[in-house]
Amino acid sequence: MRYKFYASGNKVVCVSSYAKRAVRGVAKCNMEQDTFELETGKKLAQLRCDKAIAVKRHKRASEQYLAAMKAYEDAEKNMLKMRKYFEDSGDELAAADKALTEFESSI
Repeated sequence: MRYKFYASGNKVVCVSSYAKRAVRGVAKCNMEQDTFELETGKKLAQLRCDKAIAVKRHKRASEQYLAAMKAYEDAEKNMLKMRKYFEDSGDELAAADKALTEFESSI
C-alpha cells in the first residue's frame, strides 16, 4: 500500500486510497503531555489509516457477501422449482405413454 504523509505543527496525516477514494489517518500530539516525534506520529497515522481502510473493506465485503447469498438463495429456489417442473413433466410423459400403449393394444 502506498502512503503520503503530511505534517504540520503537532499533527501528522497519512493518506492512502481504497476503491479509488482517499482515506486518511491522523495522529495529533498533545503538547502539554507528550513530546512530538515525527516518526511516531507517522506510524500512528499510518496504522489509523490502515484501520480505516480495513473498516471500509470489511463493510464492502459484507455487502458483497449478502448480495451473493441472496443470488444463491434465488438460484436455489429457481432450481427447486425447475426440478419439480422436470419431475412433473416426466410423470406426465409416463402417463401419456401408458395411455397411448393401452389404447394401441386395445384396437
